[in-house]
Amino acid sequence: MSSTKIFPKKKATRQTQGPPSQAVAENAATSSFDEELRGLQYIMQAFFYIALPVLIFFCGYNLFKARFVETVLVLSMLILVLWLRKQMGRTLPPENQYKLYQNLVRWFFLIFLIYIIYAAGWKTELDRIQWFYIFPIVAFLCLGRKEGFYWAALFLVSVGVLLFYPHPTTLSPEAFLLGFKFRFLLSFTLMCVVGYAGKYGVEITYNRIVQRQEQLTESEKKYRQAYECLHQEMEARQKAQQALAESEQRYRLHFENIRDVVYSVDTDLIVRSISPSVERLLGYRPEEIIGRHIGDLNFIAPHCLRKGMSEVMRIFAGEIIDSSIYEYTAKDGAKKIGDVSGAPLFQEGKIIGLVSVAKDITERKQAEEEKQHLQERLQRAQKMEALGTLAGGVAHDLNNILSGIVSYPDLLLAQLPENSPLKKPLVVIQESGIKAAAIVQDLLTLARRAVPVSEVVDLNAVISEYLKSPEYNSLKSLYPHVHVQTALDVALFHIIGSPAHLSSAVMNLVSNATEAMPEGGDIRISTQNIRIENPMEGYEHLEPGDYVTLSISDSGIGLSIEDRERIFEPFYTKKVMGKSGTGLGMAVVWGTVKDHKGYIDIQSTEGRGTVFTLYFPASRKMFTKEKPSFSIAQYQGKGESVLVVDDVDTQREIAAAILSYLGYAVTGLSSGEAAVEYVTNHKVDLVILDMIMEPGMDGLATYEKLLEKNPRQKAVIASGFSETERVKAAQRLGAKEYIQKPYTLEKLCVAVRKTLDEN
Repeated sequence: MSSTKIFPKKKATRQTQGPPSQAVAENAATSSFDEELRGLQYIMQAFFYIALPVLIFFCGYNLFKARFVETVLVLSMLILVLWLRKQMGRTLPPENQYKLYQNLVRWFFLIFLIYIIYAAGWKTELDRIQWFYIFPIVAFLCLGRKEGFYWAALFLVSVGVLLFYPHPTTLSPEAFLLGFKFRFLLSFTLMCVVGYAGKYGVEITYNRIVQRQEQLTESEKKYRQAYECLHQEMEARQKAQQALAESEQRYRLHFENIRDVVYSVDTDLIVRSISPSVERLLGYRPEEIIGRHIGDLNFIAPHCLRKGMSEVMRIFAGEIIDSSIYEYTAKDGAKKIGDVSGAPLFQEGKIIGLVSVAKDITERKQAEEEKQHLQERLQRAQKMEALGTLAGGVAHDLNNILSGIVSYPDLLLAQLPENSPLKKPLVVIQESGIKAAAIVQDLLTLARRAVPVSEVVDLNAVISEYLKSPEYNSLKSLYPHVHVQTALDVALFHIIGSPAHLSSAVMNLVSNATEAMPEGGDIRISTQNIRIENPMEGYEHLEPGDYVTLSISDSGIGLSIEDRERIFEPFYTKKVMGKSGTGLGMAVVWGTVKDHKGYIDIQSTEGRGTVFTLYFPASRKMFTKEKPSFSIAQYQGKGESVLVVDDVDTQREIAAAILSYLGYAVTGLSSGEAAVEYVTNHKVDLVILDMIMEPGMDGLATYEKLLEKNPRQKAVIASGFSETERVKAAQRLGAKEYIQKPYTLEKLCVAVRKTLDEN
């Protein structure tokens, strides 16, 4: 049948934009077209398998009979059938396949028609007339009712012409009987009618089936639409459930893996939920806390619990707490600090509880405290350094002033007879100068510019000597109700340092302890060896090592936090200035400990007393031989030339007077430049150089220039300060001896004689 009438052409896509009824019809037509195409494919396959052997046989038969025209026609049909088979293996659009099959059938019928007419009509081979009946059946079956009718009519007309008007050379009019002609035409016409009617009946039945299928399709579409709506609703519900489950899973993952502690409390103050991170922070499992009243949570510090109850009420009133610091005690006793924020928990516009987040800031707080502690230590060190610089400058000037008070009496006493009435006044002047020099020494200790004495020291001996000193006896007489106890380690290691400075530190600490107990009490002085394996934090940071410790404790009034922070500041004192101290005592202790590369620790409670512990690096060196007694006769000069270089006139004059008395030929100059010029034209056995001379060259620069003139030039360095780097540089160049101002007869003559006697 024709696809143009019964079945519409297949659309490029099955999606329609028209109304639902039109879409259904088009979908039904498309489905019918597909079914007809499949039917046509089956017919073509059957046609191929039937026609192929038949055509091969007749091709060979006609060739054998030497029927070349028939052979060509049959061979053409065979080629057409083989080409049909090849096209069936290709993938083509359905419409192209349908047209291809119809065109092949049309060509095949055309060649077949020519073959039948030629064989049966032109050649009068009546034994082939039975093939005529196959033609209308196949035409109607393959080409449809309308086109099959055209081909059948054409075939019938062609046969009728051959029957009634045969070819004059091959067929006589009497070749066929008239009855046979009419019977054949009648039977062939009847076959065409049967083919036409059969195809028509098939089309009607097929159309009814299609109509019924359309109705079923419409019903199916309605059911499908209902099913799709239900399916979409189910999918939407499943997606919503899945999204809810994923949201809950994400919330659960966040809740269980968050580092901060998240918890909720209802309006009855019962903990309803808490994140597992609480176990990491406090050591408690969530089930140990959930269901408990917040007032029963004993890991919250009591003062924080009271604050927390107040903040909970504020949250229930609708307020949001952004940050609040709480202290906790973990299960293992560790102290923790948390930063807590909280907000109301609403349900349908009503507050049903609160939700809070506690962030562990213990390490941050510790770091902040450590930073603050370091800053305070830095500020304290900077303050001490600044005050030390000031004190050092004052001490330098005072040393120059005191030189006349200390040095001249020493020189005059050496020249006076024993019964001179001037001797006693000079001794008083000298002792006053020495006491003033001791204060200057304290200032230099504070400035950490005192002259260091690096010798082996027995700290127990220093303490014992102090307890026998007039200073201690005087203190004891002023405070008779204060009792001093000692606990000195007999196996105490030695230390390297200055006995005088250490004795001064002990004296200041004992004096402070005594004055802290005006009503009397006990002072305990103890020493011991101690090894620190790991760094320790106290008033200062202690590094690991072996130490000798000196502890002086009292049962006095103790120190406040402010006093502990400022106790080592110069002139910071609770005493009456000028009556019981100078305000430098504890500053001297600090400077002494630092000069000995040690540490200080303070433990004090107001009303219960104070403990000062000094840590000195231990040494296993042994004592050297005791220094022989001083005799001025051993250090007399032999007329050697000595050049004294000092920018202060008094210092030059004092040094010149002492050295002249000892028998040296002395020349004094006020600058390094003058000394260099003088040495150019004069031979000098020894040069005494002041390290600090302003303006112009200092002692080191002067000595370098002198060595250029005389590489073997001997020199002694003098200064009111300690051995600075420039002093040490001068010593490395050859100036071995170093003396501190103010000059004394013993220090100056020993240094000069020792330097001159060196090779």
